[in-house]
Amino acid sequence: MDVPVGLSPTRRRLENGAIVLAKASRAMPAVAVAVSVPAGTAADPPELTGVAHFLSKVIDRGTASRDAEAIADLLDGHGVSLTVAAMRHALVLSCTCLTEDFPSMLGLMADMVRNPSLPEHEIETRRGEIVTGIRQDQDNPAIVAVEEELALLYPGGHPYGRRVKGTLESVARIDRRALDLAHRERCTPAGLQVVCVGDVEPEDVVGEAERVFGDWRGRAVGPWVVPSPAPMKRKAPGRFCR
Repeated sequence: MDVPVGLSPTRRRLENGAIVLAKASRAMPAVAVAVSVPAGTAADPPELTGVAHFLSKVIDRGTASRDAEAIADLLDGHGVSLTVAAMRHALVLSCTCLTEDFPSMLGLMADMVRNPSLPEHEIETRRGEIVTGIRQDQDNPAIVAVEEELALLYPGGHPYGRRVKGTLESVARIDRRALDLAHRERCTPAGLQVVCVGDVEPEDVVGEAERVFGDWRGRAVGPWVVPSPAPMKRKAPGRFCR
């Protein structure tokens, strides 16, 4: 009787510390790709909450060799939709592409992670969108309830209790210098993870990752250690009147 061994992906560590995970799947001629770095919202400075979310909105708006229009043309030409999301512990770029497009898409994602140009006009455009999003959230009872609950569960400025998008005040303070600093401090090869699943040989994935990320150098970034939340104060039992 055969015993299931699970997914058993190929796992390799590049010389610069980057981790590559790959698993072949022949269900269709496509590849799902995710590239992540430890630049999540939990690492936001208390005075600049929302900087990771802001970075996720501009990191794909131009690189040292491509402007936003060139990036859009490349994605449209291959019929690929790229998603960038700032989570609590990671900034993640992901897409699904045809197998034949995998090398060029991974190269594009590497260019975004390594060399974002952070154009001033794109920053201001995204700032307006983020501000609009925050105001819409303030008018949404469900979102307000969740944010208030997290603030109660994680009080005292705990990273989990802060608003992911930041506040109107903190977003107004985030400029190109703050975004560039956040990128340089948290986006390094030693914290990089490349995950690919699809119609591609795992060794080819490792080779492509080595090609686009192998010469990237940077200081190691340790895992973000989340502090323990402050203990909740026990309230005295209330009295009920008849």
